[in-house]
Amino acid sequence: MEIEDTTKPSALFFAQYYDDCEPQNYLVEPMFWRTGIPICESDSEGSLLRVECNPVTLQREQPRPHRGTPVLARDDEADAIIETIIANSAKYGTEIEHRDMQAVVQL
Repeated sequence: MEIEDTTKPSALFFAQYYDDCEPQNYLVEPMFWRTGIPICESDSEGSLLRVECNPVTLQREQPRPHRGTPVLARDDEADAIIETIIANSAKYGTEIEHRDMQAVVQL
C-alpha cells in the first residue's frame, strides 16, 4: 500500500479501504452503512413507556463526499434494517414489531 501524503489521516484511511474510489474490506458490507436511531419516551417519573427505532442509512451508494451522511432509510432498505434489528434483538429476548417503517419495542 502506497500512501502519497502520510500527514493526513484521510489518506491512510483511503489507502486501506478504497480501491479506484470504491469501498473495499468491511466497507462493502451493507451492515456497515445501516443503523437505527432510537427515540425513547418516558413518563414524568422516568419510567420507559415506548421505544421506536428509525432505520437510517449512511448512503453507501452516494458519491464519496456524501457517503456517511445519515438519512432516514426508505422502502426495501428500511425494511431490511428493521428486520435486522428485529432478528438481532430476538437473540436477547426483546420483542420488536415492524410498524409504519419503524421498529417498535414491545414493553
